[in-house]
Amino acid sequence: MKQLKVSVTEDLGIFKLLKGNRPPNPHHVKRLASSIEKFGMLANPILVNEDYEIIDGQHRYLAAKETGSPVYYIIAEGYALEQVHALNMNQKNWTAIEFLNGYADMGIEDYVILKKFLKRHSWLRVNDAVAICSNVTSSHINEANYTNNINSTRLFKEGTWKTRDMDLAEINANKIKSIEPYFDAYNTSAFIQTMLWMFKNPNYNHDTFIQKLKLQPYALVRCAGRSQYKMIIEEIYNYRNRNKVNLRF
Repeated sequence: MKQLKVSVTEDLGIFKLLKGNRPPNPHHVKRLASSIEKFGMLANPILVNEDYEIIDGQHRYLAAKETGSPVYYIIAEGYALEQVHALNMNQKNWTAIEFLNGYADMGIEDYVILKKFLKRHSWLRVNDAVAICSNVTSSHINEANYTNNINSTRLFKEGTWKTRDMDLAEINANKIKSIEPYFDAYNTSAFIQTMLWMFKNPNYNHDTFIQKLKLQPYALVRCAGRSQYKMIIEEIYNYRNRNKVNLRF
């Protein structure tokens, strides 16, 4: 492995912020600038590629610009946004929205589509939107299909995630949103995951469920997880039914 050299420069104009990286936090920049003014620039190099695009350390770089301080840096040839994401996944400090914005800024089509989907459905969290847009159109109901949504989270962070049936995603998002008048936790992850399960059940009819909610507007309550949600949804669905419908299995 090639030995990396630490250099130092006062010419900060040679460095560039990397397109697709998360936006710098101005409060963090100010904190670092205050530290530099008090203690000086510590020998904590930023990491750049051969084009002097900053892979790691953009806050240190901006703080150095603010204080007129030199910068220590290391050139890692061939590094790009993929390595930025890998570094931050290991450090566990990137949020889902930052991954989304980064890949969308790179022009990756599925992430651009997801970003527009989230703009239309701003009540959703990123991970729940990923689950909805990773729909499995098969009518078969099993845990293997359901866990595709879990695998989608890993693929999403890697930048290889793909949307599926976006027309179905719109329909399912609107169905979940229609429950809002009867349940204030309609947009929580556990409930959304339960409803995605229900939508695959051939015995489930959403219009019927909404009609039953109108008859029992306070029957849907917060639950600890999907199993409890399935049970209570089945009870609401079968309200005043002579022939009970099984929605849990």
